[in-house]
Amino acid sequence: MRKGTLALLALALLASKPAAADTLSGTKASEMFEKADTIELVVDRGHATFVVRRTFENRSTQHDQAMLHIDSLPFGAVATGLRTLGGTAENPIWYAAELLDAEVAAKRYRELTGIGGYYPKDPALLSWRSQDHLALQVFPVAPKSLKTVEYTLLAPTKWVEGRYELDVPRMGLASLAPTVTIKAANTADTLSLDGLPIANGDVRRLFGTLGLALRPADPPRLGGRFASVTFGSKRAFVHASIEVSAKLSEKPKGAYVVVLLDGSRSLSDAQRRAELAAARAYLGHLPDARAQILVFDRAVRPLEGGFVTAPQAIGDLSKATITPRNGSDLDVAFADAEKRLADAPKGAPRRIVLLTDLATRSTLLPERVKATAEASKAIVHLSTIKEGSGSLSRDDHDAWAVVPRATGGVLWHATATASGGGDAFEEWVRPLRIDRLSIEGIGLETSAMSFPDSLAEGEGVEDLHLQSAVTPAIDVKGELWSTPIKALLSSTPAEEKRWSALMIGSDRVGELKDPEIATLAFKGGAVSSMTSYLAIEPGVRPSTEGLEWGGLGMSGIGAGGGGFGSGIGYGSVGKPPPDRLKFLRDAIGKVVAGCGGGQVRTRLETTSAEIVAVDVAPKVASDTLRTCVREGVFGVELPAYFTAAWQAWEVVVGEG
Repeated sequence: MRKGTLALLALALLASKPAAADTLSGTKASEMFEKADTIELVVDRGHATFVVRRTFENRSTQHDQAMLHIDSLPFGAVATGLRTLGGTAENPIWYAAELLDAEVAAKRYRELTGIGGYYPKDPALLSWRSQDHLALQVFPVAPKSLKTVEYTLLAPTKWVEGRYELDVPRMGLASLAPTVTIKAANTADTLSLDGLPIANGDVRRLFGTLGLALRPADPPRLGGRFASVTFGSKRAFVHASIEVSAKLSEKPKGAYVVVLLDGSRSLSDAQRRAELAAARAYLGHLPDARAQILVFDRAVRPLEGGFVTAPQAIGDLSKATITPRNGSDLDVAFADAEKRLADAPKGAPRRIVLLTDLATRSTLLPERVKATAEASKAIVHLSTIKEGSGSLSRDDHDAWAVVPRATGGVLWHATATASGGGDAFEEWVRPLRIDRLSIEGIGLETSAMSFPDSLAEGEGVEDLHLQSAVTPAIDVKGELWSTPIKALLSSTPAEEKRWSALMIGSDRVGELKDPEIATLAFKGGAVSSMTSYLAIEPGVRPSTEGLEWGGLGMSGIGAGGGGFGSGIGYGSVGKPPPDRLKFLRDAIGKVVAGCGGGQVRTRLETTSAEIVAVDVAPKVASDTLRTCVREGVFGVELPAYFTAAWQAWEVVVGEG
């Protein structure tokens, strides 16, 4: 093998080594080794427990202390238990440790492992050096023999894409890869490793990081866990984990759908292309639906004679062109859709999607349209439309939002293009997220919390903060489209104990004083800067093989530390701006002349280059003339220099 290849191989091997590994040594001699390292890992909803069993071998000829520095810990992990194996081979006995003040535990361990007149027995001390460094001391390990110790770690998991995720680092000594048995706390839940399913009880050698995930069986659509714990005068913490299930809803089966497309002149050609593309994308998510496509302005113009299959409707949309006309009568469009949906089979899901720019006459108020939309007994989505990469954004504050909300739907702002982005429009088919998220609780200091307004399927958010008092429970509320959804999360004793411990491993621990750390550590049963675990076999006393601590110093003792809108500008130097009123007088004058002549007072409203309302004054003697003028004015095409979003006009033409 060439030198270059060898160098690259060496670099690769170095790069593959873990950033941290445990270290083991003997205090008296350099012949302390690890014989076995096994981990039983139980993954639960919100946390994971590591029961780590390690067997040390003393190959020297004298009793010695095993000194293990544990530096390869899972993220946020804390130690919550320790026990040592004693007794005999015929009658093995496990001795559980007691959590003590760190200095008391260190002093007692020093006393029990000192030189005395008794037969050596087995104390063990598990202490805190930093958040990612624990120390385990065991004495004595007899000459040419083995000693087994077991400690427990508790670590948080993270909710990602509808599952609990946990990264297990390369733990243990660099020279010995642990054997890990992976289990789910709830056997109905499913485990996966690096994206591939594994069996409950799967056994692996831990040569590198493992990406574990637990997918819960039948999770609530909105759920999570909550804990609130007091640890001093006006001192408490809150931990909240809010979780949204991987799938919030199903597509409606056999739906009857009416798609209403705005054909008015206030939309640009680009917007008309966009609404055709959006309608195609929407129906592409409803392959078994029956659909009708209707184009509206002052009247409704169907593309089909009745309900057709979704693929046929998509084909019709692909060939369709929309001829722009004056008028944006949303009320007429909804009324027509209601009549057509009356033919839908009983029990079939009903949907209306209306695409528009919401530029309408002043008298067409949302409350009026709301009643018509409700009468359809369909879920209504109302959306503005622009050309652009496929996207949807929800708007609950616009006055028009009351129309779809009354039916369980939503007001949207959409962008669409024929080139792609159709996945965005699945959200018109079924709710994909919980919106308008809010959290309330007695004494909850929400100003210290950071939560989004919306969580999509599979997403979660977590908060851990300090406050002045406990909060017994929180109400989490939101909406699926416009349908309320809520969850009550209560602080339980088990969750309070768990997070009292996990607080020690969090980034909030630096905000606590030493007595507060001690209080939480004892509540959670965790090793901390103020607490240590000491396991003592009954009858342990200073032995004839004890350690000479005076020569060793104290460093080895674990005492702890430390509108959509657009405008076009007209005018150039030397040219006057267009006279819009003159254009209207001339155009309406031609209409009146064509209707037989006479004096006519006309009031009208425009939105950009569209006429949306025409009122012919009642002074006109003939109803026939009034009707003729009204229809004629609606046929006038305004030039592009009519750019105001809305404007009212009064025009008088004819002989006085």
